Amino acid sequence: RLIPGRRGDFWHALSRIFFGFGTIFLAFYLLEETLTPLAGSEYFSEIGKVFDCSNGGVLPFLASFFAAFAISAILRSSAATVGAVIILAYSGMMNIATICPLILGCNLGKSIAVHLSAKGTSRAAHRVAVIHTIVNLFTVVLGTACFFIKVGDRSLALQFFDAFNPGDAFKGEFLAHHAAMAHTMVNLLSAIILLPFCSLLVKLSEIIIPVKAME
Repeated sequence: RLIPGRRGDFWHALSRIFFGFGTIFLAFYLLEETLTPLAGSEYFSEIGKVFDCSNGGVLPFLASFFAAFAISAILRSSAATVGAVIILAYSGMMNIATICPLILGCNLGKSIAVHLSAKGTSRAAHRVAVIHTIVNLFTVVLGTACFFIKVGDRSLALQFFDAFNPGDAFKGEFLAHHAAMAHTMVNLLSAIILLPFCSLLVKLSEIIIPVKAME
């Protein structure tokens, strides 16, 4: 048990934090080593067709989105799921179009972990979780709209992601970099758009979880 104020406990806690980070990166390395040889497997190719969004279909988009959402919710971490998406992109097991709904699903899935973290705490903490979910829902709606809006013969969202990295994402070049940038840009744009509406988000959270007199 950690006792605040003890020097030994501080270093013990710090070492556990670094051990946790190290374990995450080790897991990513093992995942990469395992998935790369499977890229050419016919079995995985057949599974990949279910989630292939390159034709802009609604069903593959929903399948990819809900798969990422479910895995992120079960793992209670979007970092692990996004890391897996980047590794899959690096291994050549998906295209830029499929990355988009997977990233959106990861973003919404992490809201489950936030709500679970707020369980048993104050009502203010639950409102923070509600705001987090509203922001992620907005991100999903915005990302989905941009995915299905076409500029020429290509998706607006995918052209936007492609513009921020070297290589042609539509030809499968530097897909891991594109996946990481897509995750960053989706969250950054959502934050920039919603920043002026912080007061509105607070009011929405207070409507969903009303403020009681004792607060």
